[in-house]
Amino acid sequence: MAAQLIGSAGTTITAYVDDYIGASTFVIMFLVSLYVKLVRFRQETRHAEDEHQLKIKKLKQQDEN
Repeated sequence: MAAQLIGSAGTTITAYVDDYIGASTFVIMFLVSLYVKLVRFRQETRHAEDEHQLKIKKLKQQDEN
């Protein structure tokens, strides 16, 4: 009887640990994917800002000439 209780408790603890590891892995992967999306968005935004600044410079040069 005691062996069964200990065995089932061990199985339950193992299941909880597996669930925790699975959930924490999911959360970590989700956060990493959000970070990657943020970095890509920032790169695209900077690229667009650079293009916009170049257009402004070209227009100013054309106005001066």
